[in-house]
Amino acid sequence: MLFDLAWKLTRKSLSQSSYNWLSYRLFGRKIRYEKSETYTAIFNHYCENGLEFRGKTVLEVGCGLQIFTALHILRAGASRVLLAEPKVLERKRASEQFRVFQSEFSEDLSEQEAFDRILAYRSLSEIHGPSSHIDLICSYTVLEHVSDLEDFFRQSGRLLKRGGLSYHLVDVSDHTYQFFGRFPILRKLHEKRALYHLRYSNATFVRLNDPKCFMNRILLPRYIELAAIYEFEVEEVTLVPYDKPFKIHPDLLQSLPQKIEESHLGTNAFSLKLRKR
Repeated sequence: MLFDLAWKLTRKSLSQSSYNWLSYRLFGRKIRYEKSETYTAIFNHYCENGLEFRGKTVLEVGCGLQIFTALHILRAGASRVLLAEPKVLERKRASEQFRVFQSEFSEDLSEQEAFDRILAYRSLSEIHGPSSHIDLICSYTVLEHVSDLEDFFRQSGRLLKRGGLSYHLVDVSDHTYQFFGRFPILRKLHEKRALYHLRYSNATFVRLNDPKCFMNRILLPRYIELAAIYEFEVEEVTLVPYDKPFKIHPDLLQSLPQKIEESHLGTNAFSLKLRKR
């Protein structure tokens, strides 16, 4: 516990520039985030989980500073791709990514046509037009960083067509240890402490939570509860079980619905496929 407290407080005290140097340069995350293969893998994950894009208006939430997944979705036949991402991708960098994509996949789509069909917004609340006009909403390890998850479900319910699909992969594990996972000698540290953040009281967790990598530590039963409130039917849940001992603080348990499945608590990650009623 003392090591964990010291690590989290030290990490939180780093400036954004110092953290970026350690995380992106020293630990190599920059290379992964800039490689097109990273986003090809995300698109393949969507396909492997049954998402179909042909002829659809698709909203991808939290795409980061890249358009590779949007280009894959267009290539798969989508009519339009909307991106909801607080960060702003410069046109010059987007053009560079488009050229990389073209060289790898020999797509006939012109740059201008692609950019006419990819629409970027800073948040879901900025997306206007007719209500319920989106066929598919998807995200990949994003919702664990959303500060107001209920508003996300509210906005999703507003935008998604009746019968439309909402698919999300959620990574519950403690992100402050994740970059240790790429080094074999340190991987055990990452694995052992993957759910360590669940043992803290709400007050302590707030003090330790790093805004540079904010986590809401909301567990699966709350997602299912919000889905029901905002008229989503749970079509499929896929769990990634955590097979080591862990504790959940009573503060966190009290925030969950009264009736829950125990298997929904002990997960490193989970995916949710929701259908709009």
